[in-house]
Amino acid sequence: MTSSPSQGFTRQDWIYHRSWRRHLPEGFAFIRVLHSLGYPVFFYVGVSLLVCVYAQWAEDAGAPKIFTHQNAVRSQRYYIALLLTSFAVGLLIVFRTNSSYARWWEARTHWGGMLGITRNIMRQCTCWFPEEQQDKLAAVARWTAVLTPLLKMHCRWQTDVHIQLKDRLLSHELAYVISVKHAPNMAATVLTQLIASANLPEMLQISVDQQIVRYTDSVAACERLQKQPIPVAYTRHTSRFLLWWLTGFPFAAWSSYGWVTPFVTAVVTFLLLGVENIGIQIEEPFEVLPIEAITAACIASVHEILERHHGEMPACIGTQAALLLH
Repeated sequence: MTSSPSQGFTRQDWIYHRSWRRHLPEGFAFIRVLHSLGYPVFFYVGVSLLVCVYAQWAEDAGAPKIFTHQNAVRSQRYYIALLLTSFAVGLLIVFRTNSSYARWWEARTHWGGMLGITRNIMRQCTCWFPEEQQDKLAAVARWTAVLTPLLKMHCRWQTDVHIQLKDRLLSHELAYVISVKHAPNMAATVLTQLIASANLPEMLQISVDQQIVRYTDSVAACERLQKQPIPVAYTRHTSRFLLWWLTGFPFAAWSSYGWVTPFVTAVVTFLLLGVENIGIQIEEPFEVLPIEAITAACIASVHEILERHHGEMPACIGTQAALLLH
């Protein structure tokens, strides 16, 4: 894979994503997953080794026969218990992952709309601001360019505003941002004040303000996703249910797999906890979304529209505009 999904997919990434190579482990990403799941996998391998040792030697030494595979009725008790509860484990994990994906998709929808919001604000303002108010247009461009960086820092609890925005705002504007508690709402308020001070016709002001309202609505939605997780009781019960189920797995597996039980336990533990871990990771979507790529695209769009505004309008566009105005 040529780039991280958190930076956005390229054409080569999609080609790789559709190819048979998607089934192969992805180097460092696979190592990180192994590291995050290593402790529980080793724990259940240890449990399965204790089961094997007890069944192989302790029972022969006179210990209670609770694992022996010669007694078919007793050995199947554990298997039946796991079989009866496996559907519940599956349903809990699926519902948990689906709920997390719904949160991820909602956040992705709001962040995807950021590009349209910044483009629409700049497109409308560059066309409607009078020539004598180009200084206000430049201010609008600066504050529009920092809408997504401010939301990114807000969603990720980042406080290094002076570092990330030192080249985006004037010194007094930056000091103002640092002094407030809710920077995204403050930026939206500043933009509203700039639009109001430009003395545009009321319909034009309403049109631009609709984009600012879209931004503040997305900020509120992101805050809801940031501060309110999936009900904690649901997450905890799913996790603990899964852990107890995996604890009982070696007891049921011994009669069928013998000394291969630790290996089978490691594979089953990795696969099930891997699915559960995916749900945990995407439940808080702002660490896995391509926010950096979206932010960079928004800033680039602001600069491009402003540069085009200061450049010469193509002759065909000028002719069409003149015909429309007359």
